[in-house]
Amino acid sequence: MKFEDISRLADLVKTSGLSEIEIEEDGVRLRISNGEVRPLRSELPPVPSRPVPTHDYVAPEPVETVGGPIRHGDDGNDFFFIKSPMVGTFYGAPSPDVPNFVEVNAEIEPTTVVCIIEAMKVMNEIQADVNGIIVDVLVKNGQTVEYGQPLFKVKKP
Repeated sequence: MKFEDISRLADLVKTSGLSEIEIEEDGVRLRISNGEVRPLRSELPPVPSRPVPTHDYVAPEPVETVGGPIRHGDDGNDFFFIKSPMVGTFYGAPSPDVPNFVEVNAEIEPTTVVCIIEAMKVMNEIQADVNGIIVDVLVKNGQTVEYGQPLFKVKKP
């Protein structure tokens, strides 16, 4: 990137009202900021923090929903599916060098943290919201998940 290009970008930030601009070219990253810190404006009031339900009780007969069948007929037992409450990236552990929150055959309670879903650079701890035993982990670490996508199959106690 030439000096003239950088100078034009600096002038653009100065005259356009932009607070900053960041460009990467040929492995070189450049960020130009006007030094002004502007608070984000929100027209909506803050949402109060409350638990988000992440599971559905499985019906006795197979039922098709947006997320697919909600009953799996293994052994005639009833199962819960802990589903993703948001779109994001699934992480089974708080960091790469520690064990997963839960593994297959782990006993869980409603307050057990089962995973993290990263959405918009925010790490959201997902609680089980059910009692039971983890039968299957349905997604891989680092996988992108959709809203309502089953994450864990849980055997009812």
